[in-house]
Amino acid sequence: MTRGFPCLGSEAPGTLPTEQLLSASLPLAMACWHLALLLTGTLLSVSQPGLPQPDALLVFPGQVAQLSCMLSPSHATIGEYGVSWYQQRAGSAPRYLLYYRSEDDYHRPPDIPDRFSAATDAAHNACILIISPVQPEDEADYYCSVAYTS
Repeated sequence: MTRGFPCLGSEAPGTLPTEQLLSASLPLAMACWHLALLLTGTLLSVSQPGLPQPDALLVFPGQVAQLSCMLSPSHATIGEYGVSWYQQRAGSAPRYLLYYRSEDDYHRPPDIPDRFSAATDAAHNACILIISPVQPEDEADYYCSVAYTS
């Protein structure tokens, strides 16, 4: 199965069309994950240079997928600003999934299934999107974003 990654768009490789997600007036740190079904499994891949993440993970239906959004320690910490996660299915606009800053500062809209959740990996200054269990309809690109001021 061959499929392009919309997160690369027409911009330079590794950059994202940030205007789709947040106002251009806010600085933004973003990463993009692609979730694609491959026969009996699901492939997770990332296209963001400079992040120490694997190129792909294979997750089978019914298993748990964990997608990491890491921030540079010089910019911000997850606990200071929080992370928003978005899902973009082929041919559709990005859909807001959830916001996570801490267990006490967390938001998921009522129409998002509770199998989508998040957690903090403080050791790696990362927010983890957890999809449990993975379903076929989860085939999509996943974006994380952090708005911060300098």
